[in-house]
Amino acid sequence: MSTLEVTSLNHTKLLDEYKKYFQQELTTSPGVYKSYIIKPTNLSRLKKLAELLTKNKIEFAFGGDKGGRGYDYDTQKEENFTIGRNDLIVNLQQSRAVLANVLLEPQTVVTDSNTYDITAWALPYVYGLKAYASKESIKGKYSSMQDAEIISNDLDKPLAWLFGWGTGEDAQVLSALQKEGIKVRQADQAFTVGGKDYNAGTLIVLRVENEKTVKTLRDKVVKIAKEVGKPVQAITSGFVDKGKDFGSSVYPILKQPKIAIVSGSEVSSLAFGEVWYYIEHDLGLSPIIINARDLNNLDINKVNTVILPDGSYTSFIDEGLKGWINRGGKLILMEDAIESVLDKKGFDIKKKEAVVKKDEKPEPSKLLFKDKDRDDYENSIPGAIYKINMDASHPFAYGLGKNYYSLKTDRKIYEPLTKGWNVGQLADKSLMAGVVGKKVREELKTGLLIGVQESGRGNIIYLANDPLFRNFWEGGKTLFGNIIFCSY
Repeated sequence: MSTLEVTSLNHTKLLDEYKKYFQQELTTSPGVYKSYIIKPTNLSRLKKLAELLTKNKIEFAFGGDKGGRGYDYDTQKEENFTIGRNDLIVNLQQSRAVLANVLLEPQTVVTDSNTYDITAWALPYVYGLKAYASKESIKGKYSSMQDAEIISNDLDKPLAWLFGWGTGEDAQVLSALQKEGIKVRQADQAFTVGGKDYNAGTLIVLRVENEKTVKTLRDKVVKIAKEVGKPVQAITSGFVDKGKDFGSSVYPILKQPKIAIVSGSEVSSLAFGEVWYYIEHDLGLSPIIINARDLNNLDINKVNTVILPDGSYTSFIDEGLKGWINRGGKLILMEDAIESVLDKKGFDIKKKEAVVKKDEKPEPSKLLFKDKDRDDYENSIPGAIYKINMDASHPFAYGLGKNYYSLKTDRKIYEPLTKGWNVGQLADKSLMAGVVGKKVREELKTGLLIGVQESGRGNIIYLANDPLFRNFWEGGKTLFGNIIFCSY
């Protein structure tokens, strides 16, 4: 009531200050940068970013006829850039300048390091998009981006239909095709056919392979493309200009995932919710929910993918689970779930230990009680963005390329696998943004964060970071979709 009373007594001044705040944003940039230029390195994720900006009433435009110079989010240096037709440009001469700057500035300013939440959230990193922050005032020319046609051609009997891969919508296309009983192949390598280039990860529906078992095949393929809003390309020849012909083994049929998610008192409820929501809402799949005690009684014919969200499962990892993996199961261990298999037979992952110099003895503590918060800071990482170097040839990297920006909320890191695929690793100077204590920085200079271990006919996937953080980390959704669907 006191708040309402004070507001009522000072309503004229309150309205004047409110008006002054927004007028000031129109004339004065809230930070060192005046414009943000975000490249369409992934058109689907750029559209999602545009939707988020629109919901928050942040003005933006596309394209232009000039270049400029600005801070490159990837190299962390001042670089020259050109502006393409679909580049998204946010000019801070607008009423929502402060909000836009907070969401887009490459280095978040945190006045108090003693924070309880994440300290970095720059949207170009979240969406995995190339971007520049410029001190120049740059404005876009177009109100909307230039879209590709949804259906690029309309042949009744092509050799195959091709879909791109690397976004959540592409995963929806694959899920919908598989639900219709359509066999879908995926290109392990890039190729060129009919003068058009296709990236590794491209989905391929061969007509002859499907038309005997799927009635009205063409109608279903075209309908799914329209419903999801993704372009599809029909081709007439399997002989490619570059790459392997379609009869090659580099185009494997993708298995339809039959997913189980572990829930219960051992599991973080937030982590479980993120995974469940993504699988059901974003991918349109229907996972089953199991308890940790059921892990050793899995039927490979009913469940071929098991996800262990952040949690503690040490007492439930036994021979039954290992046998299921060896028969072709895919086990996905997320965050602390990895800790549950350390030093267990059949799991090769090893924690990276801090380097201790030979004959080095710990010194007596000189820390004063009044400085305990500073000591806590040196050992803290409330949430910072790291650049993970990806094996760009691995299916996990489809739609991401050689770099993946991940949110790191703990100091856990692992040794590279001696047998297996070290898909995502930290290299020196991988920290992009956020508060990280001095001691933690030293520990996170190098090491493994994403790995795959083959076991019999199955795989064990190690994910040290949460790719689905609060369901807004769009680059992580691309990574997780690759893990769920792709063949490796």
